[in-house]
Amino acid sequence: MKNFLSIDEIMVDLRSRTRWDLRFIEEYQAFNNKNHEFENIFATFSYNPLLDEKAANEEDWDTFKNYIASDFNNLKYPPCHLYIGRDEVTAMWFVPDVLLIQGFGTEDKKLVMENMANQLKKLKLCKLEELFASEGDRGVDEDLYLELYRKQRFLEALLYKNTEMPALTFAKGEA
Repeated sequence: MKNFLSIDEIMVDLRSRTRWDLRFIEEYQAFNNKNHEFENIFATFSYNPLLDEKAANEEDWDTFKNYIASDFNNLKYPPCHLYIGRDEVTAMWFVPDVLLIQGFGTEDKKLVMENMANQLKKLKLCKLEELFASEGDRGVDEDLYLELYRKQRFLEALLYKNTEMPALTFAKGEA
């Protein structure tokens, strides 16, 4: 019989075993099968009048695209993707996975859209024509979901008294 055991011989990693827990599996699968109503933000823009003709006739398109992109890159929260066409620009933002998992209340969605609209008014080369949120069915990484799942269990078990538990901010999936 050994007197000294290695860490591998004495430790059981229950955090990793959470991945095999039926409750976790069901919630993670339900979340990834769910259509999220506030997953992306899209905006369409027209060019400012001085750029209309330039966009329509520009031969060095890469330089023009980079010129337009630089204006968007100066925003506090630039888009993930720009689609720069000859007659319009479309921008797309993905709601970060952490926020997608936690979910948004109605007031939060409204505030995000108002702040986005205010931010986009600062563009110098394009004018906002339309701004809208869209739904999607993006899946999230299991490691991130596990981290937030454990955080929620921590909050439920250790931080809040049963009578003082605030409304869950952890978005529940619907099967």
